[in-house]
Amino acid sequence: MIRCTDIRGRDNYPQGCSFSPDGTCILTSTSTSADFRVYETPFRRLEKDGQDEDNVVTDDVQAQQQPQCWTASLRSNEGGCSPSSSSASYAWYPLMNSSQPITSFYATCRGHSTPIHLIDAYTSQLRASYRPYNAADEMEGPTVVEFSPDGRRVLGTGFKSDRTIAIFDVGIPGREGVVARLGKTRRSKDGQKGIPSALAFPKYGASGGGPNNVFAVGTYSPASIYIYDDRTNIPASEIVLHGGLAVVGHGRAFVKKKRRFEQIDTPDGEGDDDENVFSSARARWFQSRARGGVTQLSWAPPLSTNPYLLYSASRRSNAVLSWDLRALSSLGTPVCGLQSFTRDGDTNQRLEFDINDEGNTIYVGCGTSEGVVKIYDTTSGKLQDTLQVFDEDSGYRDAVNGVSYLSYQGGRSNNGLLAVSVGSRTFNEPDDEDSNDDGKQGFLQLMVSEYDDRKDCKNARDREKGERAKLTDLTQQIQHDKGARGTGRRGAE
Repeated sequence: MIRCTDIRGRDNYPQGCSFSPDGTCILTSTSTSADFRVYETPFRRLEKDGQDEDNVVTDDVQAQQQPQCWTASLRSNEGGCSPSSSSASYAWYPLMNSSQPITSFYATCRGHSTPIHLIDAYTSQLRASYRPYNAADEMEGPTVVEFSPDGRRVLGTGFKSDRTIAIFDVGIPGREGVVARLGKTRRSKDGQKGIPSALAFPKYGASGGGPNNVFAVGTYSPASIYIYDDRTNIPASEIVLHGGLAVVGHGRAFVKKKRRFEQIDTPDGEGDDDENVFSSARARWFQSRARGGVTQLSWAPPLSTNPYLLYSASRRSNAVLSWDLRALSSLGTPVCGLQSFTRDGDTNQRLEFDINDEGNTIYVGCGTSEGVVKIYDTTSGKLQDTLQVFDEDSGYRDAVNGVSYLSYQGGRSNNGLLAVSVGSRTFNEPDDEDSNDDGKQGFLQLMVSEYDDRKDCKNARDREKGERAKLTDLTQQIQHDKGARGTGRRGAE
């Protein structure tokens, strides 16, 4: 277990975290100091910790196993402090490889009037800037930034002036970009409503064999999730979130569509069925969990048993939801959620989640002050384990706002590495206004995941194999008994 020690100051805490594509670095942003920090992944120290845990634990060894010091390798403060530091967003270049410095960079944005920056992950210097302009020819900074899977384009959205997505060619900095609109105008009744708050591409690279033009967009109230293909400039499909606050469309067109969703017919035309997983009651339950506004979207990994899932988290929601994209809303029924993964989300800040490479385990950060990360099985939706994250020296606990998982084989465990960011904004008491105590700052922690998802999957496969063997034996026994009874009857005749 390794914890950072360089985030100082009251209410200064990391906001989310993200492993680099090659796993050598961790990127995060801080709330008060408003800078982006890159931490190197200390593989050797983690392997040494694993070797020490295999030995006999004495008092001296136990003292040495306390969380080690960990400081940022690089800091970047391009663009200065934004009026609202919570609007800071960042994304790694998807083809980043630390052995090739030309690919080692990440994109950042702060909202307000700051452009999209490309920051060198080796020198923390500015490489390029991309400046979105609104309809009034004023530069407006996005609050969400993301790369396309092939790394050729960088997208920014979350503008307050209009429902647009700015698309730039990575090799052409400046203001020469393409504007994709979610509606004809800001006040028009067509298209996706709300300020865009989340953007996600399917998880495959340039050699993954999939399109690089399909992406999902989530918005704040009225909450909605659309899937777009920018080659056609129209929605490829939509996740329908209706019911007043969360809707798929607006105006007269939505009224007709809402009537169609009021009663969801079965293939036999008998209306709702209690056993139908796409029942209207189930759809309304899932949509109510997303009505506060979408804060994060993530596609299922390509190695998952069901790569057609989209996971979403919402503001002040007590669950992370998974949606099956094989049943699109254009078929006449709303997309219904498959699983929900409960969490304590009674907080205004973003709470992140992450999924392992196999797609069978999801790590969910919770918003309580107890410092909890919940681990769920994505297939069954059952809680597998709970991790407690806190400062052992001071006993400090707080909300886990960021979670990032990395598949890692080394040391004592082959389960993977889990990076978590802990902290939240608090209101100072009147007696504490003149105090210089900075003991309530957040921290970034790196640990080896104790939950062995591979072992759990192997046990599940072994149980399934055993059940099949028992079923085969039972079938053979039944056939043998039938044959014996038939032989006995023929002998009696």
